[in-house]
Amino acid sequence: MVPAWLWLLCLSIPQALPEAQPAELHVEVPENYGGNFPLYLTKLPLPRGEPGGKIVLLGNSGMATESPFAVDPESGFLKVTRALDREEQPEYQLQVVLETDDGRVLWGPQPVLVHVKDENDQVPHFSQAIYNVRLSQGTRPGIPFLFLEASDEDEPGTANSDLRFHILNQAPAQPFPDMFQLEPQLGALALSPKGSASLDQALEGPYQLLVQVKDMGDQASGHQATATVNISIVESTWMPLEPIHLAENLKVPYPHHISQVHWSGEDVHYHLESQPPGPFDVDTKGKLYPREYSVPVVVSHNNRMWQLQVRVIVCRCNVEGQCMRKVGRMKGMPTKLSAVGILGGTLLAIGIFLVLIFTHLTLARKKDLDQPADSVPLKAAV
Repeated sequence: MVPAWLWLLCLSIPQALPEAQPAELHVEVPENYGGNFPLYLTKLPLPRGEPGGKIVLLGNSGMATESPFAVDPESGFLKVTRALDREEQPEYQLQVVLETDDGRVLWGPQPVLVHVKDENDQVPHFSQAIYNVRLSQGTRPGIPFLFLEASDEDEPGTANSDLRFHILNQAPAQPFPDMFQLEPQLGALALSPKGSASLDQALEGPYQLLVQVKDMGDQASGHQATATVNISIVESTWMPLEPIHLAENLKVPYPHHISQVHWSGEDVHYHLESQPPGPFDVDTKGKLYPREYSVPVVVSHNNRMWQLQVRVIVCRCNVEGQCMRKVGRMKGMPTKLSAVGILGGTLLAIGIFLVLIFTHLTLARKKDLDQPADSVPLKAAV
Protein backbone atom coordinates (compact mmCIF):
# COMPACT_ATOMS: atom_id res chain seq x y z
CA MET A 1 0.00 0.00 0.00
CA VAL A 2 1.40 3.43 -1.00
CA PRO A 3 1.77 5.80 1.92
CA ALA A 4 -0.48 8.86 1.98
CA TRP A 5 2.46 11.26 2.19
CA LEU A 6 3.81 9.89 -1.12
CA TRP A 7 0.49 10.58 -2.84
CA LEU A 8 0.51 14.14 -1.54
CA LEU A 9 4.07 14.67 -2.80
CA CYS A 10 3.24 13.43 -6.32
CA LEU A 11 0.19 15.69 -6.49
CA SER A 12 2.16 18.78 -5.39
CA ILE A 13 5.05 18.42 -7.93
CA PRO A 14 3.05 19.55 -11.03
CA GLN A 15 1.80 22.59 -9.12
CA ALA A 16 5.33 23.52 -7.98
CA LEU A 17 6.86 23.32 -11.46
CA PRO A 18 6.56 26.57 -13.52
CA GLU A 19 4.38 26.48 -16.58
CA ALA A 20 6.42 26.23 -19.78
CA GLN A 21 6.62 29.52 -21.67
CA PRO A 22 5.47 29.53 -25.31
CA ALA A 23 8.23 29.80 -27.89
CA GLU A 24 8.76 33.25 -29.39
CA LEU A 25 7.08 33.86 -32.72
CA HIS A 26 9.06 35.62 -35.48
CA VAL A 27 7.12 37.72 -37.96
CA GLU A 28 8.41 39.82 -40.86
CA VAL A 29 6.76 42.96 -42.26
CA PRO A 30 7.91 44.64 -45.50
CA GLU A 31 9.06 48.23 -45.04
CA ASN A 32 6.94 50.95 -46.65
CA TYR A 33 4.21 48.45 -47.60
CA GLY A 34 2.02 50.08 -50.25
CA GLY A 35 -0.96 47.70 -50.21
CA ASN A 36 -4.25 47.73 -48.31
CA PHE A 37 -4.46 47.83 -44.53
CA PRO A 38 -4.83 46.13 -42.19
CA LEU A 39 -2.21 43.64 -43.32
CA TYR A 40 -2.64 40.22 -41.68
CA LEU A 41 0.70 38.80 -40.56
CA THR A 42 0.30 35.45 -38.74
CA LYS A 43 -2.25 33.42 -36.79
CA LEU A 44 -1.55 33.30 -33.06
CA PRO A 45 -1.65 29.88 -31.28
CA LEU A 46 -4.54 30.85 -28.98
CA PRO A 47 -5.96 28.04 -26.79
CA ARG A 48 -9.37 26.64 -27.46
CA GLY A 49 -12.12 26.20 -24.90
CA GLU A 50 -11.38 29.35 -22.86
CA PRO A 51 -14.79 31.07 -22.73
CA GLY A 52 -15.02 34.62 -21.44
CA GLY A 53 -11.44 35.53 -22.27
CA LYS A 54 -10.29 38.56 -24.18
CA ILE A 55 -7.08 39.06 -26.17
CA VAL A 56 -4.70 41.79 -24.91
CA LEU A 57 -1.66 42.99 -26.88
CA LEU A 58 1.21 44.19 -24.67
CA GLY A 59 4.49 45.95 -25.40
CA ASN A 60 7.98 45.24 -24.00
CA SER A 61 7.15 46.63 -20.56
CA GLY A 62 4.15 44.34 -20.15
CA MET A 63 1.72 47.27 -20.30
CA ALA A 64 -0.91 47.85 -22.93
CA THR A 65 0.55 50.03 -25.68
CA GLU A 66 -0.69 51.98 -28.64
CA SER A 67 1.15 50.47 -31.58
CA PRO A 68 0.57 49.82 -35.28
CA PHE A 69 -0.31 46.20 -34.37
CA ALA A 70 -3.58 44.58 -33.31
CA VAL A 71 -5.16 41.12 -32.94
CA ASP A 72 -8.35 40.17 -34.75
CA PRO A 73 -10.55 38.66 -31.98
CA GLU A 74 -12.57 36.57 -34.42
CA SER A 75 -9.69 34.87 -36.30
CA GLY A 76 -6.82 35.32 -33.84
CA PHE A 77 -4.58 36.87 -36.55
CA LEU A 78 -1.92 39.44 -35.70
CA LYS A 79 -2.22 42.41 -38.06
CA VAL A 80 -0.48 45.72 -38.79
CA THR A 81 -2.55 48.84 -39.40
CA ARG A 82 -0.09 51.17 -41.17
CA ALA A 83 3.21 51.28 -43.12
CA LEU A 84 6.44 50.87 -41.10
CA ASP A 85 9.84 52.55 -41.54
CA ARG A 86 12.84 50.35 -40.72
CA GLU A 87 15.15 53.37 -40.22
CA GLU A 88 12.68 54.64 -37.59
CA GLN A 89 12.38 51.28 -35.75
CA PRO A 90 13.75 48.01 -37.14
CA GLU A 91 12.04 45.62 -34.67
CA TYR A 92 9.01 45.42 -32.37
CA GLN A 93 8.77 43.22 -29.27
CA LEU A 94 5.15 42.26 -28.50
CA GLN A 95 3.33 40.01 -25.99
CA VAL A 96 -0.13 38.49 -26.40
CA VAL A 97 -2.17 37.32 -23.40
CA LEU A 98 -5.68 35.95 -22.91
CA GLU A 99 -7.31 37.23 -19.71
CA THR A 100 -10.67 37.64 -18.02
CA ASP A 101 -12.51 40.90 -17.43
CA ASP A 102 -11.09 41.13 -13.89
CA GLY A 103 -7.49 40.80 -15.20
CA ARG A 104 -6.85 37.13 -14.45
CA VAL A 105 -4.51 35.64 -17.07
CA LEU A 106 -5.96 32.56 -18.75
CA TRP A 107 -3.14 32.07 -21.29
CA GLY A 108 0.21 33.64 -22.14
CA PRO A 109 2.13 35.76 -22.39
CA GLN A 110 3.05 34.78 -25.94
CA PRO A 111 6.19 36.71 -27.09
CA VAL A 112 6.17 37.93 -30.70
CA LEU A 113 9.14 39.55 -32.49
CA VAL A 114 8.20 41.62 -35.53
CA HIS A 115 11.08 42.40 -37.88
CA VAL A 116 10.70 45.15 -40.48
CA LYS A 117 12.19 43.91 -43.76
CA ASP A 118 14.45 46.56 -45.26
CA GLU A 119 13.61 48.27 -48.53
CA ASN A 120 16.26 50.10 -50.56
CA ASP A 121 14.90 53.55 -49.80
CA GLN A 122 18.11 55.29 -48.62
CA VAL A 123 20.60 57.04 -50.91
CA PRO A 124 24.32 56.58 -50.09
CA HIS A 125 26.40 59.69 -49.47
CA PHE A 126 30.11 60.52 -49.29
CA SER A 127 31.72 61.82 -46.11
CA GLN A 128 32.85 64.88 -48.13
CA ALA A 129 31.55 66.51 -51.26
CA ILE A 130 35.10 67.59 -52.26
CA TYR A 131 38.37 65.81 -51.41
CA ASN A 132 41.69 67.67 -51.71
CA VAL A 133 44.87 65.60 -51.73
CA ARG A 134 48.56 66.07 -52.63
CA LEU A 135 50.39 63.38 -54.60
CA SER A 136 54.18 63.16 -54.79
CA GLN A 137 55.98 62.37 -58.00
CA GLY A 138 57.54 58.91 -57.94
CA THR A 139 54.59 57.29 -56.10
CA ARG A 140 54.38 53.60 -56.96
CA PRO A 141 51.28 52.20 -58.72
CA GLY A 142 48.61 50.51 -56.64
CA ILE A 143 49.69 52.21 -53.40
CA PRO A 144 46.58 54.01 -52.02
CA PHE A 145 47.01 57.72 -51.31
CA LEU A 146 43.35 58.35 -50.43
CA PHE A 147 40.49 56.24 -49.02
CA LEU A 148 37.02 57.46 -49.96
CA GLU A 149 34.36 57.10 -47.27
CA ALA A 150 30.62 56.70 -47.84
CA SER A 151 27.66 55.41 -45.85
CA ASP A 152 24.14 54.09 -46.45
CA GLU A 153 21.43 53.99 -43.75
CA ASP A 154 19.77 50.87 -45.14
CA GLU A 155 20.12 47.60 -43.21
CA PRO A 156 23.79 46.57 -42.83
CA GLY A 157 24.83 43.29 -44.40
CA THR A 158 22.24 43.47 -47.19
CA ALA A 159 22.54 44.42 -50.85
CA ASN A 160 20.75 47.67 -50.05
CA SER A 161 23.82 48.91 -48.16
CA ASP A 162 26.49 47.11 -50.24
CA LEU A 163 28.46 50.02 -51.74
CA ARG A 164 30.73 50.17 -54.81
CA PHE A 165 33.07 52.99 -55.86
CA HIS A 166 33.87 54.03 -59.45
CA ILE A 167 35.73 56.79 -61.34
CA LEU A 168 33.38 58.49 -63.78
CA ASN A 169 35.69 61.11 -65.27
CA GLN A 170 39.29 62.39 -65.17
CA ALA A 171 40.20 65.95 -66.14
CA PRO A 172 42.51 66.58 -67.85
CA ALA A 173 42.68 63.27 -69.71
CA GLN A 174 46.40 63.71 -70.55
CA PRO A 175 48.76 62.02 -70.85
CA PHE A 176 46.36 59.06 -70.33
CA PRO A 177 42.65 59.01 -69.44
CA ASP A 178 43.22 56.24 -66.87
CA MET A 179 46.01 57.74 -64.74
CA PHE A 180 44.23 56.60 -61.57
CA GLN A 181 42.51 53.45 -60.32
CA LEU A 182 39.83 53.06 -57.63
CA GLU A 183 39.28 49.83 -55.68
CA PRO A 184 35.47 49.27 -55.90
CA GLN A 185 34.79 47.88 -52.42
CA LEU A 186 37.36 49.68 -50.25
CA GLY A 187 37.32 53.05 -52.04
CA ALA A 188 41.15 53.07 -52.17
CA LEU A 189 42.41 55.58 -54.76
CA ALA A 190 45.86 54.93 -56.27
CA LEU A 191 47.94 55.55 -59.37
CA SER A 192 47.58 53.11 -62.23
CA PRO A 193 50.76 51.64 -63.79
CA LYS A 194 50.44 54.13 -66.67
CA GLY A 195 49.90 56.98 -64.23
CA SER A 196 52.93 56.13 -62.11
CA ALA A 197 55.20 55.85 -65.17
CA SER A 198 54.08 59.17 -66.65
CA LEU A 199 53.52 61.26 -63.52
CA ASP A 200 56.98 62.88 -63.67
CA GLN A 201 56.15 64.26 -67.11
CA ALA A 202 52.54 65.11 -66.20
CA LEU A 203 51.03 68.55 -66.28
CA GLU A 204 51.84 70.89 -63.40
CA GLY A 205 48.18 71.69 -62.86
CA PRO A 206 45.94 69.53 -60.62
CA TYR A 207 43.89 66.55 -61.72
CA GLN A 208 40.17 66.45 -60.95
CA LEU A 209 38.28 63.17 -60.63
CA LEU A 210 34.52 62.70 -60.55
CA VAL A 211 33.87 59.61 -58.40
CA GLN A 212 30.64 57.70 -57.75
CA VAL A 213 29.34 55.49 -54.94
CA LYS A 214 26.39 53.14 -55.63
CA ASP A 215 24.46 50.66 -53.49
CA MET A 216 23.10 47.19 -54.47
CA GLY A 217 26.63 45.84 -54.94
CA ASP A 218 27.50 44.83 -58.49
CA GLN A 219 23.90 45.00 -59.69
CA ALA A 220 23.10 47.54 -62.37
CA SER A 221 20.27 49.10 -60.36
CA GLY A 222 20.59 51.10 -57.16
CA HIS A 223 20.91 54.58 -55.73
CA GLN A 224 24.11 56.56 -56.34
CA ALA A 225 25.92 59.75 -55.28
CA THR A 226 28.99 61.60 -56.60
CA ALA A 227 31.93 63.57 -55.19
CA THR A 228 34.96 65.45 -56.54
CA VAL A 229 38.61 64.63 -55.85
CA ASN A 230 41.19 67.38 -56.52
CA ILE A 231 44.73 65.98 -56.82
CA SER A 232 47.77 68.30 -56.72
CA ILE A 233 51.05 66.92 -58.08
CA VAL A 234 54.09 67.96 -56.00
CA GLU A 235 57.78 67.42 -56.70
CA SER A 236 59.57 65.31 -54.12
CA THR A 237 62.95 66.85 -53.25
CA TRP A 238 65.37 67.26 -50.35
CA MET A 239 65.63 70.65 -48.69
CA PRO A 240 69.41 71.40 -48.80
CA LEU A 241 71.34 71.64 -45.52
CA GLU A 242 74.49 73.57 -44.61
CA PRO A 243 77.31 71.57 -42.94
CA ILE A 244 76.65 70.98 -39.25
CA HIS A 245 79.35 72.10 -36.77
CA LEU A 246 79.32 70.14 -33.52
CA ALA A 247 81.53 71.00 -30.54
CA GLU A 248 83.87 68.36 -29.19
CA ASN A 249 83.04 66.95 -25.73
CA LEU A 250 79.68 68.73 -25.74
CA LYS A 251 78.23 68.30 -22.25
CA VAL A 252 74.45 68.34 -22.83
CA PRO A 253 71.66 65.81 -22.17
CA TYR A 254 71.45 63.19 -24.93
CA PRO A 255 69.82 62.66 -27.36
CA HIS A 256 70.54 66.28 -28.33
CA HIS A 257 68.88 67.90 -31.37
CA ILE A 258 71.53 69.31 -33.74
CA SER A 259 69.68 69.70 -37.07
CA GLN A 260 66.68 68.56 -39.11
CA VAL A 261 66.36 67.20 -42.63
CA HIS A 262 63.14 67.67 -44.58
CA TRP A 263 61.61 65.98 -47.61
CA SER A 264 58.98 67.95 -49.50
CA GLY A 265 56.66 64.95 -49.89
CA GLU A 266 54.07 63.74 -47.39
CA ASP A 267 53.79 60.54 -45.35
CA VAL A 268 57.53 59.77 -45.45
CA HIS A 269 59.81 57.77 -43.14
CA TYR A 270 63.38 58.72 -42.22
CA HIS A 271 66.23 56.42 -41.22
CA LEU A 272 70.05 56.44 -41.21
CA GLU A 273 72.16 54.35 -43.57
CA SER A 274 75.47 54.70 -41.68
CA GLN A 275 77.49 51.49 -41.47
CA PRO A 276 78.42 51.09 -38.64
CA PRO A 277 75.56 53.16 -37.18
CA GLY A 278 77.87 55.63 -35.39
CA PRO A 279 76.86 58.14 -32.71
CA PHE A 280 73.94 59.68 -34.62
CA ASP A 281 70.21 59.00 -34.87
CA VAL A 282 67.23 60.48 -36.76
CA ASP A 283 63.61 60.55 -35.57
CA THR A 284 60.38 60.25 -37.55
CA LYS A 285 60.35 64.01 -38.24
CA GLY A 286 63.87 64.04 -39.69
CA LYS A 287 65.57 65.58 -36.63
CA LEU A 288 69.24 64.58 -36.27
CA TYR A 289 70.64 63.70 -32.85
CA PRO A 290 74.16 62.69 -31.76
CA ARG A 291 73.84 59.77 -29.35
CA GLU A 292 76.70 60.89 -27.06
CA TYR A 293 81.21 62.90 -40.15
CA SER A 294 79.14 62.60 -43.22
CA VAL A 295 75.78 61.07 -42.23
CA PRO A 296 73.65 59.49 -45.01
CA VAL A 297 69.92 59.98 -44.34
CA VAL A 298 67.35 58.03 -46.37
CA VAL A 299 63.69 58.96 -46.90
CA SER A 300 61.23 56.34 -48.16
CA HIS A 301 57.77 56.84 -49.65
CA ASN A 302 55.66 54.21 -51.38
CA ASN A 303 58.57 51.76 -51.65
CA ARG A 304 60.78 54.41 -53.28
CA MET A 305 63.87 55.82 -51.54
CA TRP A 306 66.08 58.91 -51.84
CA GLN A 307 69.37 59.59 -50.01
CA LEU A 308 70.87 62.81 -48.62
CA GLN A 309 74.40 63.23 -47.27
CA VAL A 310 74.54 65.49 -44.18
CA ARG A 311 78.01 66.73 -43.15
CA VAL A 312 78.60 66.84 -39.37
CA ILE A 313 81.90 68.55 -38.41
CA VAL A 314 83.26 67.98 -34.89
CA CYS A 315 85.29 71.02 -33.79
CA ARG A 316 88.41 70.86 -31.58
CA CYS A 317 88.03 72.78 -28.32
CA ASN A 318 90.76 74.78 -26.48
CA VAL A 319 91.17 74.94 -22.71
CA GLU A 320 88.64 77.77 -22.39
CA GLY A 321 85.98 75.58 -24.04
CA GLN A 322 85.81 77.70 -27.20
CA CYS A 323 85.67 75.82 -30.47
CA MET A 324 88.62 76.36 -32.80
CA ARG A 325 87.63 76.16 -36.44
CA LYS A 326 89.26 73.25 -38.22
CA VAL A 327 86.94 72.86 -41.22
CA GLY A 328 84.51 75.54 -42.26
CA ARG A 329 83.73 78.45 -39.96
CA MET A 330 81.88 78.56 -36.65
CA LYS A 331 79.14 81.12 -36.30
CA GLY A 332 80.53 84.46 -35.06
CA MET A 333 84.20 83.66 -35.93
CA PRO A 334 86.12 85.85 -38.50
CA THR A 335 87.00 84.45 -41.89
CA LYS A 336 90.58 84.28 -43.19
CA LEU A 337 89.97 87.26 -45.46
CA SER A 338 88.60 89.39 -42.65
CA ALA A 339 91.52 88.44 -40.40
CA VAL A 340 94.01 89.56 -43.07
CA GLY A 341 92.11 92.82 -43.47
CA ILE A 342 92.20 93.48 -39.72
CA LEU A 343 95.96 92.81 -39.56
CA GLY A 344 96.66 95.03 -42.58
CA GLY A 345 94.60 97.86 -41.15
CA THR A 346 96.40 97.64 -37.83
CA LEU A 347 99.84 97.79 -39.49
CA LEU A 348 98.75 100.75 -41.63
CA ALA A 349 97.54 102.65 -38.57
CA ILE A 350 100.84 102.03 -36.79
CA GLY A 351 102.80 103.22 -39.85
CA ILE A 352 100.79 106.43 -40.12
CA PHE A 353 101.31 107.08 -36.41
CA LEU A 354 105.09 106.62 -36.75
CA VAL A 355 105.23 108.91 -39.80
CA LEU A 356 103.41 111.63 -37.87
CA ILE A 357 105.84 111.39 -34.94
CA PHE A 358 108.87 111.45 -37.26
CA THR A 359 107.54 114.48 -39.14
CA HIS A 360 106.89 116.35 -35.87
CA LEU A 361 110.43 115.72 -34.59
CA THR A 362 111.93 116.78 -37.92
CA LEU A 363 110.05 120.09 -37.97
CA ALA A 364 111.03 120.86 -34.37
CA ARG A 365 114.73 120.31 -35.07
CA LYS A 366 114.65 122.49 -38.18
CA LYS A 367 113.09 125.34 -36.21
CA ASP A 368 115.92 125.25 -33.69
CA LEU A 369 118.60 125.48 -36.42
CA ASP A 370 116.96 128.50 -38.08
CA GLN A 371 117.24 130.79 -34.94
CA PRO A 372 120.12 133.76 -35.17
CA ALA A 373 123.22 133.62 -33.01
CA ASP A 374 122.62 136.95 -31.12
CA SER A 375 119.42 135.70 -29.93
CA VAL A 376 121.22 133.28 -27.72
CA PRO A 377 121.16 134.63 -24.15
CA LEU A 378 124.64 135.35 -22.56
CA LYS A 379 125.47 134.26 -19.12
CA ALA A 380 126.55 137.11 -16.79
CA ALA A 381 130.19 137.06 -15.88
CA VAL A 382 130.89 136.69 -12.22
